[in-house]
Amino acid sequence: MFRSPMFRSPAMRRSPPKKKIEQHFEKLDPDVLDFIQEQVRLGISTNDAYEKFCQVHTDKIIKYTVFNCWYYRQLVASQPDLNQSESQNDSGDREIKTELIVKSELESYETQNLEPEMKQLMDMPKEIIAKMIAELDWEDRFTLQKVCRRFRSLVTNQPIRLSKLFFQVFETHAKLKFNNQSVDYHEAFNGLLVVSGNKYKHLERIDDWRVALNDLIVALQLPKLVVKKLFFEFNFFLSRSKRERVVETTGAATKLLSRRAHVKYLSVLIQNQEEILTILPYLEPSVLESIEIRHFDKDNYIDFDQIVELDQWKQARNLWADSIDCHVSHLKHFSKIQVTLPFVTVQDIIELKDALSTSDHFKSCRLSLFPTVDVEKLQLEMGQGTRKEFVIEYGVSHVSFRKI
Repeated sequence: MFRSPMFRSPAMRRSPPKKKIEQHFEKLDPDVLDFIQEQVRLGISTNDAYEKFCQVHTDKIIKYTVFNCWYYRQLVASQPDLNQSESQNDSGDREIKTELIVKSELESYETQNLEPEMKQLMDMPKEIIAKMIAELDWEDRFTLQKVCRRFRSLVTNQPIRLSKLFFQVFETHAKLKFNNQSVDYHEAFNGLLVVSGNKYKHLERIDDWRVALNDLIVALQLPKLVVKKLFFEFNFFLSRSKRERVVETTGAATKLLSRRAHVKYLSVLIQNQEEILTILPYLEPSVLESIEIRHFDKDNYIDFDQIVELDQWKQARNLWADSIDCHVSHLKHFSKIQVTLPFVTVQDIIELKDALSTSDHFKSCRLSLFPTVDVEKLQLEMGQGTRKEFVIEYGVSHVSFRKI
């Protein structure tokens, strides 16, 4: 088979093997030979002669390279300087000269008529490739990034806005969800089954949550990714040993993020402070606006002594939290607050109310109170009704402030 010149070295293109040249001089159909000789006699060019041959002799098939060789052989044979009377001893030299001329013509043909270089995917404009990547699902994007540096660069530099990104770890599987597109990681026999839509692949001897976590980290460190809501959940029914391994590995993985993730709203479902510390410190404080902290056991509380010292906490504007243990002074900067405070006192609530009433960006606050707080006493201390654009409302187990 005649291979494209792009698969051969320059040396091979300059010097076609002798065996290949000889193959072109194998026995030729007499009718074809007569046709070639006639075209040589009429002075028709090789290209025109071959085109005419294809039209006239539709029942005969011959490659252009073979046709070209025979054409030049007949052309050389018809040259006057070679057809002069020669001695028997010179006939061998004539054959050698003829073949050298034909070989030279063949080399010239192959040099000037190289097959066009095959185009590759990366030869396409970057804008077209970017649109193609945008149509891929997330599992395909993760795979594409591993192909080569060029693809990784194209994937990572693509602007992406996600309205929702879920990361959930269960006892027997893990899940990532990008908007409405889910990637499930299921424990399977001797490995892991990754399912994305109607596609799946099997990975051997890998923990489900490790692969899901790796894909999450890959997504979060995309330089042009902006996530409106990130949901981070360690399921309540995780065994203690698996929960400890997941939390430890997640914390180690997020530390390796090349940049802080741009997330506007963080929602976590956790059991303790260590679990939220695996993700919150690695979000960009200037982008994070809202924090939602859900707790499995609302009758107990989560210690927040480390969390309240983070810039992410200090710069956030909205807070929704179940049963957190922190002083009210750490809530004064929020615009919207809805929390349960297990150890709050009447004096603490009054202090928070005074701070929020003078805040320029405050909008509303709802404190769910434990039975240890006497709401009637609180009402006597703070007063009732509307106080010049600042409304105080009391419930059986809560108190609310809001600006009007």
